[in-house]
This record gives sequence, C-alpha cells and structure tokens, in this order.
Amino acid sequence: MNHLGILLLVGAAYAGPVRQDNIQGGEICATSCAVLPDSKYNYEVGKSYVYNYEAETETAIHGVGNDATGLWFTAVVTIKVLQPCDMVLSLENVEFYSKVNGERVSSDASRQFKVAAEAWPLYFAFANGHVEHVCPETDDPRWIVNIKKGILSAIQNTMPNLDNRHSTLETDVNGICPTEYTLKSGGWANWGQSVITKVKDLSNCRERHSTRTALKTIPFHTDETQSMPLVSSTHECEQNIFRGSYINSIVCRERHTFRPFSQGDSGATTATSQQLVFVREKRSISQTARGRRPNKQPLTFVHEDIADGNDDDERNAARATRALADLCSLTQEDMRPEAPQKFSQLVYTMRQLSRGALSSLYVQIQSESVCAENKYRGRKFFLDALPLCATSGAIGVMVDIMEAGDLSTAENDAWLVGMALNTQTTTEQMLTEGKRLLEWTPPPRRGFLTVGTMVHNFCKDKPDCAEVPIVREIISMLEANLRYRCRPGGEEGDEKKILMSLKALGNAGVLIGSYDNLRACITDGESPIEMRLAAIDAMHRLPCDNDRYNRQPLLRVYEQISAPDEVRIAAYLGAMHCATNDVIDNVVEMLLNEPMNQVGSFVWTHLTNIAESSSPLKQEVRKHLLHSDLKQRFSSDARKFSRAYEGSFFSPLLQSGASVEAHTIFSRDSFLPRSGMLNVSVDVFGSSLNLFELGGRVEGLDRTIASMFQPGGYFSDIAEPVSSGEIADRRMSRLHQAYDARMVDTTSGSFYYKIMGNEIDFFDLESLKELGKINTISMMIELAKEHSYDASMSSMFLDTEMRVPTGTGIPIHLTLNGTFTVDLSLRGKLDLRQIFISPRSFNIDGHIKPSGAVEIAGLMVTDATVARTGVRTVATLHSSTAIEGRVQLQDGEVFNVDLKMPRDKLEILDVSSKIYSVHQEGEVEVVGVVEGRTDETLCTGDRLARFLGMQLCAEVAFPNATLQEAAPWYPFTGPSRVAITLEKTDKTFTDYQFEARWQKQKVRKDGKTYNTFTGRLSMDTPGSSIDREWTTDLVVNQADLAFSANLRSPYKKLGLEGSAINEPALKRGSVTLTVDRNTQYVLTGQFQSEKIGDFVRFSPFLVFEAPNRPQVTLQGKLDYTREAKLDVDLSITELTATPITLRGQVEKSGNSKNRQLNIDMTFTSPIAEFEVAGNVKQFKQNYQTRFQVSHRLGASGRKETTTIAYKLRDTSTDEQLEYTETGSFKSTAWPDYDVHAYELTLTKSKTRRYWNTMMYVKYGIQERELTLRHMFDDASNATDLIYATLASVTIPHRGIYWSLNANHAHGDKYLNTAVDVGYARNKKLAGRLTLTSERAPSRLNGQLQFTYPGREITSQATIEKVRPGLFDLTWTTAWDIGRQVVVTSQLERFPGETYDGESVLVTVGLPDRDPISVRVQKKWVHASNQNSWEFVLRPNSNDEYMMKAVLERPSKSEKIIQVSATRPGHSTVTTLKMKDGPKKVTEVDIRWDELHVTVVAGMQDYSIVSGQYLRTFSLDVAPDAGHRPEEKLSVSGNVTYPCALNTLCIPRKVEATARWARDQVIYTVITQDIVAWNDMQFSARVETPFNPLRMATFTQVVRTDVPGTILTSVEYNSYNQQMAHRSEIALASDRTTLAFSSVQNGNEYANVGLTAYFRGSVRLEGTMAVSTPQTRHSADGSFELRNGSPTLEFTYNKDRHEYVYAKTSMSWPDSGMTLYRYRGDVVFDASFTGSGSYDLERVASSMDVRVNAPLYVDDLRVVYEASLATRRGFLLSGNVRMAGRETCRFNSDITGIRSGEFSYVHLGEPILAFRWTGNDETSPSIQFRRAVDFTMSAPYDYGVRFDVSKVMTDSLKLDVEFAVSTYGTELASVTATLGPTPFTGLIVTNYKGQQQYGTVASQHYGRPARQSAFK
Repeated sequence: MNHLGILLLVGAAYAGPVRQDNIQGGEICATSCAVLPDSKYNYEVGKSYVYNYEAETETAIHGVGNDATGLWFTAVVTIKVLQPCDMVLSLENVEFYSKVNGERVSSDASRQFKVAAEAWPLYFAFANGHVEHVCPETDDPRWIVNIKKGILSAIQNTMPNLDNRHSTLETDVNGICPTEYTLKSGGWANWGQSVITKVKDLSNCRERHSTRTALKTIPFHTDETQSMPLVSSTHECEQNIFRGSYINSIVCRERHTFRPFSQGDSGATTATSQQLVFVREKRSISQTARGRRPNKQPLTFVHEDIADGNDDDERNAARATRALADLCSLTQEDMRPEAPQKFSQLVYTMRQLSRGALSSLYVQIQSESVCAENKYRGRKFFLDALPLCATSGAIGVMVDIMEAGDLSTAENDAWLVGMALNTQTTTEQMLTEGKRLLEWTPPPRRGFLTVGTMVHNFCKDKPDCAEVPIVREIISMLEANLRYRCRPGGEEGDEKKILMSLKALGNAGVLIGSYDNLRACITDGESPIEMRLAAIDAMHRLPCDNDRYNRQPLLRVYEQISAPDEVRIAAYLGAMHCATNDVIDNVVEMLLNEPMNQVGSFVWTHLTNIAESSSPLKQEVRKHLLHSDLKQRFSSDARKFSRAYEGSFFSPLLQSGASVEAHTIFSRDSFLPRSGMLNVSVDVFGSSLNLFELGGRVEGLDRTIASMFQPGGYFSDIAEPVSSGEIADRRMSRLHQAYDARMVDTTSGSFYYKIMGNEIDFFDLESLKELGKINTISMMIELAKEHSYDASMSSMFLDTEMRVPTGTGIPIHLTLNGTFTVDLSLRGKLDLRQIFISPRSFNIDGHIKPSGAVEIAGLMVTDATVARTGVRTVATLHSSTAIEGRVQLQDGEVFNVDLKMPRDKLEILDVSSKIYSVHQEGEVEVVGVVEGRTDETLCTGDRLARFLGMQLCAEVAFPNATLQEAAPWYPFTGPSRVAITLEKTDKTFTDYQFEARWQKQKVRKDGKTYNTFTGRLSMDTPGSSIDREWTTDLVVNQADLAFSANLRSPYKKLGLEGSAINEPALKRGSVTLTVDRNTQYVLTGQFQSEKIGDFVRFSPFLVFEAPNRPQVTLQGKLDYTREAKLDVDLSITELTATPITLRGQVEKSGNSKNRQLNIDMTFTSPIAEFEVAGNVKQFKQNYQTRFQVSHRLGASGRKETTTIAYKLRDTSTDEQLEYTETGSFKSTAWPDYDVHAYELTLTKSKTRRYWNTMMYVKYGIQERELTLRHMFDDASNATDLIYATLASVTIPHRGIYWSLNANHAHGDKYLNTAVDVGYARNKKLAGRLTLTSERAPSRLNGQLQFTYPGREITSQATIEKVRPGLFDLTWTTAWDIGRQVVVTSQLERFPGETYDGESVLVTVGLPDRDPISVRVQKKWVHASNQNSWEFVLRPNSNDEYMMKAVLERPSKSEKIIQVSATRPGHSTVTTLKMKDGPKKVTEVDIRWDELHVTVVAGMQDYSIVSGQYLRTFSLDVAPDAGHRPEEKLSVSGNVTYPCALNTLCIPRKVEATARWARDQVIYTVITQDIVAWNDMQFSARVETPFNPLRMATFTQVVRTDVPGTILTSVEYNSYNQQMAHRSEIALASDRTTLAFSSVQNGNEYANVGLTAYFRGSVRLEGTMAVSTPQTRHSADGSFELRNGSPTLEFTYNKDRHEYVYAKTSMSWPDSGMTLYRYRGDVVFDASFTGSGSYDLERVASSMDVRVNAPLYVDDLRVVYEASLATRRGFLLSGNVRMAGRETCRFNSDITGIRSGEFSYVHLGEPILAFRWTGNDETSPSIQFRRAVDFTMSAPYDYGVRFDVSKVMTDSLKLDVEFAVSTYGTELASVTATLGPTPFTGLIVTNYKGQQQYGTVASQHYGRPARQSAFK
C-alpha cells in the first residue's frame, strides 16, 4: 500500500453529481451547470488561473521574396472562477506591435489596442471544457470580444473524456466546424498530463465567413464543402492538460492560402499562431454576481456592421471635396490611369457623409465652387458616385435631385436601376426616402419596382418587418392602388398603376392586408389576363411556411379547365414555389386527367425537368417527385405546344454549377406563342445567384403577321396571287383551324427583365410607339450643324469584401474592388443630307477623343481594427487616344480624308499589375521573382518611322517563374506591364492627307460610245521636313484599249503604259515600264489561233526587252483536238544558256463508262530535265492509274525513275458499302521508301452499325510488312445491347503482334463481357465476366475468369434469397488444378414476439487446411430487457474462440453487464453489477481460469445534527477470493461536510481505514478549518505499519497576528523517528522573512534564515547552519544597495571559527575596495580612487584612476599600482613592486590616431619602445604618411623603422622605406617605389652594405602572371 491509495480514497470522498440551476447572487452567464464526477477539469471556485498568451499573424506571398507583414501581441490572461460553470476572462500587460519583415514596429495603434483590450472582462459559461456561450459587456468593442473568443476557442475541449478519439461538430470563433480530437500521449505514465491534438476541417465550417457584395444570393446546403473555397485553410491545436485539473499549455497554428494563382504552399498566405502557457494559480478576492442580465452570444465570430455615415461629418466633407477636386484636376485632358482609384476613394469617402453634407457638396458643384475648370466631369463624377454610396443620405439626395428635374430621363432611369440593384444594407431611413418616389404625380414606372425591391432587401432577414412603420406605409400605398379585384377604374392610367403596384408587391414579398383581394384578382375571370398573371407572380416571394399565404387558391385555379391556359400554367408554377407532397400529389393526379394538351405538355415537361435537374435548389422538390409515376400522355412538339426547358449541371467537388431555364407558352387562342421566359442562374460555394430573367407576352401578333401576307402586305409579292382580302381571310382561317385557334382583333404586348430575382423594368408596346415619331429629315438637318458632345461615366462594377475569422479572433479581410472611368469627347458635324441622292455626297468633320481606365484591386489583410497588415494587388488598364480630321465625298467621285494627330503620343493600351506589402506605416511594392525577369521595349524601327513619321512601340515587362517550382502563379510572381504607344518621330508634320478619285467620261468613236476612266490615289504629309508623298494616277481608255499609270514616291518614279489589239484570230498587247524617266522595260506579246483540219493551232509569242540584256522570247504551238488530244511544243530562248522546252501530248479516249487518259510530257532546261508518262483509266466505279516519272538534275546528273501505281475498286452492294484500294511506289532515287504493295479495304453496313477496316503495307528494301485492322459491330435489338470490336497491329520484323478483341452483351437478366488482349505471337490475356439473375428463386449469379499463358483464374459468386430474412452467398476462386478458395456466407434476420436478432455466418475454405468460420450474432430479449452480442471464430475443426457480451436491466435501478471469452484451454468471465438508491453498490467479479477476483464498492449519505452531513464509503478487494480469502483488502471511512451534499461544499473531515493481511492497518484522518482567507488551518494524521510513517502529523497554518503582516507556517512530525521539520514565511510592509529548521532526537540539524529589507535601501541578510555529529558549519552574508553603491559581505565559520571573510564595496567613480581573508590572514586587498569626469562619447574628457592592489603570497607582498588618465589623449602607466622593490614599469601615451608611444622598463632597464607618427595632409602631393619606430633593448638591441607615404602625381605612387638595425648599426634596409597602375615599381635592398635592385610588374584580375627581375 502506498500514498496513491490514500489519494484515491480522498478523491472518492469528493466525487458526486452537483447541479445548480439558480446560483445564489443572480445569473452571471451560465443558465445551468452539471458538475460531473469524471470531469476533465477541476477549476476551483474562488481561484484565478494565470497564463501567458502570445498570438501572431503573418501575411506574405510565399515563393517570391521575404516581404512579410504581420501583427503580434502578448498579454497576461487571467481566468477567474466565479462559480462552477461561470468564469471571467481578463487581459493585462497587453503589448501590441505590427511586424514588417520580422521587425516589430510600435505606433499609436499599440496604445489603442492595449486600452481597448484591458478595459473590460469577458464572462463565459464553461462546462467540462465546453464554452457554451459568452456574455460580453455592452461597451466592450466587438473586435476585442472576437479576440477574447479566440483565446477561449483555443482553451475549449469538447471531448467526453481524455482517453478516446472523438469526432464532433464544434462551435468556436471559426464557426460551426467538424472537429477531430486525438489523444497523442497521456495518462499517469505521462506524469498525469494528456496531450491532445485538435484538428478542424475549416473548409466545411458553417456560419464562418461574412460577405458583403452587390450580388443577391440564395443559400443552399449540400453534404460537401460549405465554406468559401477561395481560401484554403488548416487548423491544428495541441493541448497539454493536467488530468482532472487545468490546462497547462496550448499551441495552435492556422494557415490560410488564397487559392487563385497559388501553387501548393506558394501564394498569398496568412499564417497565425497562438500560445497559452500556465504561470500560476492564485486565490482571488471573492466576487459577488451583480444580478446583471447577461448579453449572451455564441462563441462564433461576430462580424462588424457597415456604418451609415460618420460622426466627423465636417472632416469627411473636406476629404470628399479634396478627392473630387483631385479627380477633376487629374482628368482635365483625358482619363488617366489613376482615375479609377481616385473615383473609388471618392465613393468610399462619400459613404461617410450625411445627407446634409452630400447636398452641400452638390450645391458647390452646381455653383462651380468645386471643379470649376472641369465642371462637366466634376458633376458627372458626383452623380455617378451617389448610387454607389448605398446610404440613406445618398438615397435622399438622389430623390431630391430627381424631384428638382436636374437629370435627363436616361439618368433618372439609371439611378432607379442603381437603387434597385443595391443589395447591401437597406435601412428604414432609405425606405423613407424611397417612399417619396411613390408620392410623385404620376409615380415613375421604374419607381414602383425600385421601392418594392428596397422593401425586399430590408425585410429579407427580418421575419417581423411587416410591423415596421415605414414598411407598413409603403405596402399600404401599393395595396391601395389595387382597387377591388384589380379591376381598373375610369381614370387614365389606372390599369398601369394597378399593374405596377402588383409587380412592386411581387418584388417586396410583403403583404399587410391585401391577400384576400390578391386572391380575388387571381380567381376573377373578368380581370385582364395581364392583371391575373401579375397577381400570381406577386405571391412568389411570400413565405411558404405561413399558413395565411397557402397556395391552395393557385391549385384551384390550375384545376379550372375553363381558365385561360396562361393563367393555369402560371398558377401551377406559383404553387410549385412551395411544393409539398400534397401539392405534388394534386398536380400529378390532375395531370393524369388533364384534357388540355397545352397545359398538360407544359406541366409534364416541367416536372420531368425537375426530376432530372442537378440544381441544388430543386433537390427537395426532386425528392418528392421520385415516388411519382410521370407518364407522357401529351404531345410536346415545341412548334405547337407549351413546354418547359431546363439545362443544369452541378459539381459537388467544386460546389459550383449553373442552370438555364426557359418557358414557351402557347394558348388555344393562337398558333403563335403567347409568352416566353429565359432564366439563367449560377451556383457557387453554397449560394445560388439568379443572374437575370427575360420574359414577355404578346397578344394578337398572329393577326399582324397574317396581314403581311395579304394583298398589299409586305410579303404579298411572294404569296399566292389572290383576288381580294376575303380570300386571304379564308386562307388564314384554314391555318387557324389547323391549330384549333381563333382570331384576336387587337395586338398588345409587354416585356420585362429581372436581375437577381428583382424585376427591374417593365414596358409595353404602347411605350415603343414613340420611337416611330422621329422625323428623319429634321434629324439629319440638325446633324449637319456644328455640335459638341461629351460623355463621361464612372462606376464600381466590383465592390465585394469577405471576412474570414482566424483562431486568433483577428479576421482575414479580403476585398475586391473593380472601378472604371471612361470619357468620350466629340466635336464636329455630320452632313449626310446628300448621301441618298445621286450624285452622292457627304461631309464629316470633327474630332473624337476616347479615354478610359479600369482598375481591379484586391486586398488580403489581417485586420485588427486599429492596425492591419497584408498584401494588396492592383491591376490597371488604361487607354487614351485622339483623332481629328475630315472625311468628304464629292459627287460620288472624289473621296478626301484628312487625319490629324492632335497629340505627339497616343497611349493605345497600357496594362499593368503590381503587388504591395501593406503595414501600419504604409505600403511597399513587392519586387517579386527577379531571376529570369523579362523587360523589353520593341518599336517598329526607323524605316517605318521615316515612311509614316511615327512609330509604334510595345513595352513588355513580366516575371518569368516557369522554372521555379516554389513560385506561385501569375500575377503573384511580381509586377508586370504591357504598353502599346503610338508616338510622333517627325514633329514637323501635322496631318495625313488622303485622296481617292475615280471619274468617268464618255467619248464616241466609230459610232460607238466608250468610257474613259481617270483615277488617283495619293497620300501626303504637307509641311513636314521629310517628303512622304505617294501618288498614283491611272487612265483607262476603252476606245483605244490603252491605259497609263504613274507612281510618284520619295524613292522612285514609275510610269506604266499599255495598249492592246482584240481581234477574233489575234490577241496582241504591249506594256512599257519606265523607271525614273530613263530606264524602260518592254513586254510585248500576242496569241494567234487558226484552224487546221480537225484541230485548232494556238501560237503564243512573247518578247521581253530590258536594258543591257538580250531579248528573251517565248514561242511555240499548241494543237488542240476537241475532246481528244492536245499537242504541246513551247520554248524559251535567251533566258538561259540553252533553250528551255516543253514538249508532249495529252490524249483522251473511251466513252462515259470506260475512259482513259494518256499523258506523255518532256521538260528540258539547263537546270533539270523531267519526263512524265502514264495513264488514268476508269471502268464504271473503278479507277486505275500508273505513272512513270524520270528526272535528271544538272547536265551531269544521273537519271532517276519513279513508278507510281494505284487502283480503287468499288464492290458495294445494297446491304453494305465496300471499297478496296491497292497501289505501289518505287523509286531508284529513294529505294528505302519503296512501297511494294499497299492494300486498304473499307466495309460499312447500310442496315446496322458495322464497319471493318484493314490495311496491308509491304515497304522498304527488305520488304517489311505492316498490317492494321479495326472492326466494330453493333447487333443490339429492342431488348438487348450487343457490341463487338476488334483491333490489331502486326509488324513482324519488330515482333509486334498486338490485338484487342472485345464482346459485350446485356439484357434485363444477363450480362456477358469478354476481352482478349494479344501482346505477342500466340500469346494473349483473356478476361470474361458473366452475370445472370433469376426470379424464382431470387438469385444473382456471377462469374469472372482471367486467363494468361500458363494459368487460369476463375471466380464464381452466387447470392440467393432463400426466404424472407435469410440470404446465402457463395464465392469460389480457383486457380491451377485443385487450388481454390471457397467463401460461404449466410445472413439471417429473425424477428419474433419474444426476441429480435441478426446473425452472420462466414466460412472460408482454403487449400490444404481446414475451413475457417466466423459467426456474429446479436439478440434482444424483450421481456428481460436483455441485449447480447456473440462472436465465434473457428480457425480449424478443433479450436474455437468465442466472445460474448450481455447487457441486462432487471430493474430501473439495476444494471448487469457480463463479458465472457473462451479459447482452447482458457476462459474468462467478467461481471459488473451496479445498483442505485440510498446506498449505491458496485460489484465487479472477474474469473480468469482459476483466478477469481472480486471488488465491492459502496457509498451512503446520512444527515446528522447541527447542520453536519456524513458520507460513508467502503471498498473490498479480494485478489484471490477462491483460494486466499485472508489477502482481502478492505477500505472504509467517512467524510463530514458542513453543508448539504447536493451543493458545492468543501469537506471538513475525512477519516479512512484500510485493512489487509489480518492485522495490517492504515488509519488516516484529515481535517481542515477555514475561518477566513487569513485564518486557515489544515492537518493530517497517518498511522501505518511502515517506517518512517508509523505515526506522522502534518500541519499548515495561515494567519495574520499583526496588522500588515502575514504568517504562513508548515510543520511535519514523525514520532517514531523523533523528527520534526518546520518552515515559516512572514510578509510585512518593509521586509520579508523566510525560516526553516530541522530537528531529530532533540538536535538541530539544519537552520536557514533569510530577511529582505525594502525601506530607504535594499538589504538582504541571510544565515545558514548545518550540523553533523562531528562538525558545525555556518555562514552569514549580506548585500546592500544604497544610493546606487553596492556593498557585499560574506563570512564562513567552521566550528564557530572564521574560515573565509570577503568584502567588496564600490562608489563609482570616486572609490572602491576589495578585501579577502583566509583563516584570518589577508590574502588580497585592493582599492582605487578617482577624480574628474568621464564621458564614453568623448575621447577628450579627463579622468584619473589609481589602483593599489597588494597580494600576499606566503610572506611575500606583491603590490600592483596603476593609473589611467584621459586628457585629449590616453595615458596609462603602472608598476609592480615585490618585497618593496620595483620590479617593472610600463608607460603608454596615445595622443591621437596619428601619433603615440609605448615603453616598458624592467628592473630599471628599458626593454621595449614603440613610437609612431603620421600625417594625412602633409602636402598637396603627399596625401598619406605613416612612420613607425620600434626598439627592443634586451636581451638584443634591435631597432626597426618603417616609413610609408602615398604620393599623388599623374597617377598613384607609393613610397615604402623599411630598415632593421642592431646595436646601433643598420643591418638591412629596403626602399621601394611602387606605381603607377598597372602595378610596377623599383625595389632597392641593402644588406650589410651590398645593394640590390629589382623591378616588379603585375596586372590586375590575374590576366598575365606576375613578373619580377632582380640584379
């Protein structure tokens, strides 16, 4: 028995459940508390637990550099335990810094963070490691509360116990996340500590991130990733916990990587770490709850709300004015690249302004107080920014401006759309401002839709928003417009007002009291169809779970056969918005009896689409439809009948998808569609975004189309001729009868579009009729006048931010901002009045200046509100161009273009991206990947610049990280830029002038009229310094068949003239080219034809004449016999040394079925000769050709012959197509490529899917063969699918014999698949799969066979349902002969009246050994509430292993668990019985073979007098109950409590007795008495049969005897050893005393005392004494610090005699001393005195220090003396005396860095002397000089002199002198002059009077080796 047993007994006494539902003093944070007996923690009430906490974040783009930024803060965390489940967390000693590249930076944010963090504590409910919720103070900022939640999240541990792995869904600052706990190490073997690993799956967290965006989405839930996968996150914590006590330490790490453009660990990454380390626990001052009503919150992150306006309106107004002024100044000429950023800054600043400040800013703009020099753009910037502000003030100013009429209609409409698309925060004040739109007379059409959308945005997260006053006012106004049953009154515009009010209510999704009227609008058959449809659509946003808005009226309308088809379909769609099982059952039942094909076709296609849809929003409805039998009974021809279309896809892996839905709805009243709709949605990351919806309806359009085909209609000329309109009516009536339709007399229509589910605009055909009133002539006259037009637009098309919490409570803030600014300036006129009148003319004159910029900026920072760090990326696109000119057409003949370039440089395109590191001090651009970076500038060059006077340049700069594996993707690799510019190189030219002229003139000749054409094309830059005129003149004379052309350019002048003769038998012409008016080239030719017999001869003749060259002639003849023969004889002379000839013939013979073409041609020239002879034959569908081609290269080349043969045969039949190709290719020049035989056969069936292709090739000198084959056969029928395919490749010389043969067939009851793969000659792999099913008995058979050379493996399996609840499985695998494995399994379920059960029996038969069987059985007996599980394993026929577990509940208070196990020769039975009641008893009985152990434990509570309560306990353990009962261990005892046992109460007394081995007894009594915190006593007495604890007592007392003094004493006594130990600590206001003593047998063995004084000075005094029977040792010491001067004194005594004494004192710099005595004798005595002042910063200060340090060595006294003085230099001197005689003396005098000396004297003799002098500016030529003298007197008289000077003349020279002397005589010297560069010099040496000369030469960089020479 050891001490551990005692501790276990004491712990058992304290155990017991305690529940507190109403804690005394008022509710703090926990609403209930259950303290479990096996709690993981034991945080004691009234104590505080102190931890050191450190948190750090770091953000960087890994892989491109070390530009990391971050935040770091530390704090002392105190957790105070108020009540068992109520605790409070507070922060102290907070330090906060920003980090830039690892360096901590302090700023004002550090102080702000500290003040905010330490201001308020955080109350929280903590139950067994689970933080149920927190209760922050109202004034505690949210961002500070989040940081404290991060600390609590790290502390939280929701494991039931610390022993097992645990998976759970845990709530903490990261959201609701799947969490995995794992025990890394633990238990008493780990010193009672458990190390737990906690891993969170952050990708599947819910309620985690917050997104603010202009996109309205609908959330959906799937089983996959729900968190925004833009950021990949990991989270892991390691918790070190003292079991049953408290948390010792915690380390948590997170890593968040921005996924786009990242690769692995490289990319934009934020890493966080947390560390919490236990420091101490302390007893806290009691704190009584204040009866506060807790502000309870979950542990999840609380996201900050977006503020509307700012308190500092004046400062923000100044900032906005300054931002607008900067923007105007920047954009005076065009839009610069910085404009988007400035505009976004203007928007963000205006969001902070109140309504009054915005109105004031608008007044300043109107009065030109702001942006006077750029007033148009300034006003436009303000108007564009207002809708983007999305604040109530901005909405109010917008309405004011619209009411004032300051905007155009287009600007009004754009603003209303912008207000509707604002899906961010909508406030009551915004609704108040928007309501004014409905009060206009008349209200704007878009105003209805905008206000309805604003109500929806306000109410989407507020279930009770219908009770908000402003919402009630708006909805009531809209409902009042509906009138009774939506029937228009007599007032003008009533119908439109009702219609727009219905649509506004549909957008709002809120009703107050009009539901009954709305229902009447739907059901009233007299209301217009348009009204009924709008009323149905008005219900689509009403909540489905509100019974008041049930969809039953819509179902009744759908069921009305007489209702219009459109209304019925709309009612069906409205009901399906809230589809339930009942709704779908009603729809399906109606569909079975639907008489109208239009409605039935639509409903059936719509339901079918839902059943097949992958859209996550339709999955609930899809589940309802899975049990419905949808049969097609209706025609769904898209040309006639209504139908629904849907296409969708969704990727669970990416959590992304899209869907497209469309409806076309016909009516029985028309053969054309009545209405249509197109809807596009995307699904991303758990939310569905409805991009847009377009729709409309038209009525009476069929009549309009019919009129276009009637006589006089647009298409009357293509229609059948008719005599009157009555005949056309009859024709149209017949067309209608075909579609069962009737005529409609009027045409009407309407159209709408929705964005993000909100209807944005609606218009009808009447509003489009205004377009037809435009007067075209007036418009063209107006355009011909001078006009100017400026258009500017700015907007933020991206404004999204997302906050992702981290474990530290500091969120990652991701923002994406996209802004564009564009500007277009037009000046000029457009005169098109004569363009439609012949001769046509027009005149366009003016300029156009487009410019624009787009900026997309992304930000990823850790945002601690007062400071933020991270990275920012900016991508910019900019373009600014301008063109000015005139375009003119005169009389359709002269076209002039005059283009001017108003700027010297046009920025066509400039695209750049940059990355910045963001920290508290600003931003620093990240350099990125430098290695391999490309920076290039390319221009078009000087030649084009001279031609055009300008050049086009492209600048490209980008990082190339393709070869760096650790780098992220672009653009995170670094900055990049692509720029294209057009720049003038000739500044003298101003414009380009182009002229194109084409004129026609008629002349008469020989009685005929001919045309003469004159044309000109020219380009010039007049006034430029460089001639760039290019002019071409052309004249064409039809009468004379002549032309002339002249080209003038800066380089050449060309003239071209030509004439022709065109007669039937003679064609002749000539062309003359004149270059620079003196060089001519003439080409003359003719072509003559004559008929000779049965053929026609053509005689070509062509002559080319050039200066200084012989005349080149082409001549010959072509004899052509029609459809028979062509003879060719042509030659060219004087072009080469010998003539070039072409001679031969082409002859054709045969008829249409049998044809032959023979070719025989010869070509000769000095370069090459060719002969071609061959024929092409056709016989029906067969073709054959053979050619022989001979060639010789050069006069001496060898003649080579190539023969080509080819044949195509068509042997097709009526059943199949069959073609065969054969051929060969042989060449004497390339024999390796000869094809000796080639055959290709293609066969394709005409009746089924079958084709066969085979190709055979024999090639090369060695006649190698290649065979390819492919076949596919589809023999499927109506019931079975049958496929076969064959593919093979044979190349014998390479040993390739590859083949694939596959066959597959399957039907309802079978499946057969066979695959053969050949990989070598006669070698193959084969596989077979066969499945068959049988109904009686229900059986499934399968066989899988695999064969390869030498082995066959076969597996067969059968699953059979023997009877209900019984299944047999047989699986056999066989290989080789007689080698097989047989597995049989039987699954049986046997439900019954008395018991239920399941059993599984598996038998495995293996070759050459007994079968192995496993049986598992579960059984539940109803009557006895008994559960049993049995597992039996038989590895062979002799052995059996069994395990059985039984759980039985005989009564509510009893529970019996028995676990038994048997194996051959052994058995084990363990029985556990537990009984609850007044006396709780637990019995454990363990039988292991012959061993029998029993354990019985009991506990009972009693109530005794005087408010005392008693709990008794007992424990009996019999280690061998059957054989040695005397070894039984019995423990019994009781615990006395001063309060009720069902409360949290500390016991007053514990008494326990343990007995074993007859008289072996341990008795323990523990008592404690706590009067107050300063008066406590704890005692314990132990009696054991062991030494030294046979009888011992332990006592601890804490009390205050004297005010201001606390005394704590601890005493331990062992009576049998006569030992006593006592320790005492006394705390007072001016001192602290610690004492310890140990006594044995009356003798003091040890005594230690320490006293510290803290008044006036610091003084420590201590004593220590240790005694042995022989010797006593003692020591005394003290340390005192007074006025900055320390004194230390120490004495060591042995047997009360001084042994060692030491003392040191110092008063710097005046004096000091050190004394050391040993056994009474002085060993060392030193002192020093000083005077003056000292300053380490100034060398010239003065100080004198003298030290006298005597040292006693035996009887010899050695004295050291030294002095130090600093006065404009450094003087050090000293001496040593031994026995009163000076032994040595030294002296050092350093007067500066340019001179000094040092000397040493020994016994009066000088030993060493060292001097140096120097000057840096001795003369203008000598810039540096140093001289050193060194003298050593004894034992040798040596002297050394060294002198070096640097001389500056024309080049660098260096003079060096070195000499050595002894005993006054110069021994050797060296004189050297070195320089100039390259390094050369002269060296003179003198050794004992002999001189030597030498030269040296050396080149730098090691090119030639050093050279030297001496004489």
